[in-house]
Amino acid sequence: MTTDKPSYRSVPTFRNYEDYHDAEQYTKGWNDAMDYIFPEAKKAREREAARKNLKLLEAESEEI
Repeated sequence: MTTDKPSYRSVPTFRNYEDYHDAEQYTKGWNDAMDYIFPEAKKAREREAARKNLKLLEAESEEI
């Protein structure tokens, strides 16, 4: 089975902290593996985040 795009996960919600902590560590490891396997997706996400930050800064400077 091969895929062309990464499958990122988010941390599920648990009532007790120990279960949440374990799920968070598993999810972090999974997402790190996706970044390692698909480095171009990580770069695209970082570029998009930088663009959003730039737009926010430009909007703030126009308001001043």
